[in-house]
Amino acid sequence: MCLEHKYIIVSGIPRSGTSMMMRMLEAGGIEVLTDGRRRADSNNPNGYYELEAVKRLALDASWLDQARGKALKVVCFLLEHLPQDRLYHVVYLQRDLLEVSVSQRKMLVSQGKNPGGRPDSYWQRVLGMQEKRILDWMRSRSCFRILYLDYRQTLSYPAQVALQVQSFLDCGLDRDAMVQAVDAGLYRVRRGNPVLA
Repeated sequence: MCLEHKYIIVSGIPRSGTSMMMRMLEAGGIEVLTDGRRRADSNNPNGYYELEAVKRLALDASWLDQARGKALKVVCFLLEHLPQDRLYHVVYLQRDLLEVSVSQRKMLVSQGKNPGGRPDSYWQRVLGMQEKRILDWMRSRSCFRILYLDYRQTLSYPAQVALQVQSFLDCGLDRDAMVQAVDAGLYRVRRGNPVLA
């Protein structure tokens, strides 16, 4: 199957590295489908790579043919709304869920929003249950081919990850450019830092 006929989906829980992977794919030579409406900020200085229409997948997926041959970012909670009449190659990013919870809270605070009073450990458990349900559902559907990637491993060994992605998509990519697209300095919320100790 040629790249131009594939549906390439980048997914994961928010703050799990999906924007980073979109940037890697773009650097590697894959066109990304984004409208640029959500601008880069201090939380994602390299951009969010989002498409507003994705949020309305449950109501309207008529535009999805535009994504053929391109990389499209779909937050994991919306994967269930993808029409199941085509084959999707899903690059799924996974990250320590306590790191995700803390990162989400810090982002909300930076945006002037109230993150609520629940502890990060509570949201870690909730996110874990939600992600398990979504992954179990996706594995039970024949329309998904899935490559699981670890956020920390992607930052630490981008050359290996780029090779995995190239093999999964079965297409030629500029792996050196993909490696250069990874900014390890953006790994600011991690276990071992005082905030997570």
